[in-house]
Amino acid sequence: MKARKLGLVAVDRILAAALTIASIGTSLSRHNEWFVLIAGVTVTASVAWRRFAPRPTTAVAIVGISAYALASGNPHLTTEPAAVGLNFYMLGRRSGEHPDSGLDWLFLGLAAGAIAVDPAVPSPIDVVITWSLFAGGPFAAGRVVGTRSALTAELRANADRLAREQQARAERAAAEERNRIARELHDIVAHSVSVMVIQAQAARRIAPDDPDAARAALRSVQRCGRDALVEMRRMIGVLRHDPTDLLGAATPGMSELRGLVDRAAASGLGVELVIEGSSRELPADLDLLVYRIVQEALTNAIKHAGAASAHVRVKFADHDLALEV
Repeated sequence: MKARKLGLVAVDRILAAALTIASIGTSLSRHNEWFVLIAGVTVTASVAWRRFAPRPTTAVAIVGISAYALASGNPHLTTEPAAVGLNFYMLGRRSGEHPDSGLDWLFLGLAAGAIAVDPAVPSPIDVVITWSLFAGGPFAAGRVVGTRSALTAELRANADRLAREQQARAERAAAEERNRIARELHDIVAHSVSVMVIQAQAARRIAPDDPDAARAALRSVQRCGRDALVEMRRMIGVLRHDPTDLLGAATPGMSELRGLVDRAAASGLGVELVIEGSSRELPADLDLLVYRIVQEALTNAIKHAGAASAHVRVKFADHDLALEV
């Protein structure tokens, strides 16, 4: 963007130089008056700075061309009106980009007055035409371009802001998903490992006296380990792929409560599961929450309650779901 602006400034400098050379040639050939020469050069040279200070350069151009016309009497203007038009175009652009001052409209009025006092413009119709060609028209064109440029910049800024907000939301969602996955892995590992340790201890103790019971306990360890691996693979799949493709499809819920209770019972914990009311499909997050609460409660009972039993009661009401462990 900076390089583009420098390129446009260079174009302005070249235009100003060309207009100034033409103005000097015209002044020397027709008038041979230094005041007229200086006025013409002032008008054309102002084009070089129009991007940096459009209002001052436009004011200089208006004063310069008025002095040129009045001093020369019959000016036969050549490049000076073009310089004024270029300045008014840039003034219109800045007015469209930053419409915060009535000074620009004052310049348009001063330009009309400068044209009216020019002896080469005899009638009001000529004043209007000349003003339209070299002041009003360029200003209007510049204002349209400036307004569109400002709108484009505003749209680009809004797009950048929305992109940043979307990125921030994505990062927050990713952090929440990582936390959720961490909790899920904790629940999976804590429950499964607790059951497997207790079953393995039981198998070791009863193996000399009751090999069949020991083998049953080891089968329970194998089954629990396999279930844990399945859930862990699912969680790792979420980490490796788009979470929206995998969430909800394989998460445990109410339908797997019976298997959870059976695994806890196989570890030696006496567990009773009672479901009351008309069972219905639950929202995915609530379905998973019920399963995890029961899983955590049974895991704690297995780890800390010793020779104890557990009672799990789920009651479906019209507008509520009661869970008791």
